[in-house]
Amino acid sequence: EKNFLRRHFFNFRTLISLVLAIGLTVVIFTQINVDFTETWNTIKGCDPWYYALGFLSYYLSFPVRALRWRYLLHHAGIRKDQGVDLPSLPTLTHMVMMNWFANSVLYARMGDAYRAYLFKERTGVSFTKTLGTLLSERFLDILVIVLLTVISIVWLLLTGDHSWKVFGIVLVIGIVLLLGIAIALGGMGRFGHRL
Repeated sequence: EKNFLRRHFFNFRTLISLVLAIGLTVVIFTQINVDFTETWNTIKGCDPWYYALGFLSYYLSFPVRALRWRYLLHHAGIRKDQGVDLPSLPTLTHMVMMNWFANSVLYARMGDAYRAYLFKERTGVSFTKTLGTLLSERFLDILVIVLLTVISIVWLLLTGDHSWKVFGIVLVIGIVLLLGIAIALGGMGRFGHRL
């Protein structure tokens, strides 16, 4: 584990990313007018119980995400009866956390690719097959967000006086996204091996 971290974090590419992040931070704090007193007062005014609850719920979501990923891996044929020794739930949780950490410091959601790489290194399953399960995760995320948005729109329309035009636009975008997901999943089912 120590050699793995040394090999993947203490290298030239990581150094470049770190230098860019520090440079961006310096630019933000020197070139953008940030009122630190107001920022600190806002932080002090936060309810620590809500902050602790948010912190706890955020970090407790990682084992749930890992459980969902294990379910997707199982249904993608990546399981013991297919000759793959799946890592334990804590190990999968660790991979998911590394994924989200990498998404925070890298561009273009490269953390997903990093998680697929970690899984490939641990199990020997192909990078592309693992990446397919992560793509399925993203589709599920979008599906849930769209469904929650539609439910919210209906609820707001029934309970309040809101603009139909805005809700109509959001509803159309949601339906288009759902159709896109359905087409993409159908394409993956039909042409999955080629993709």
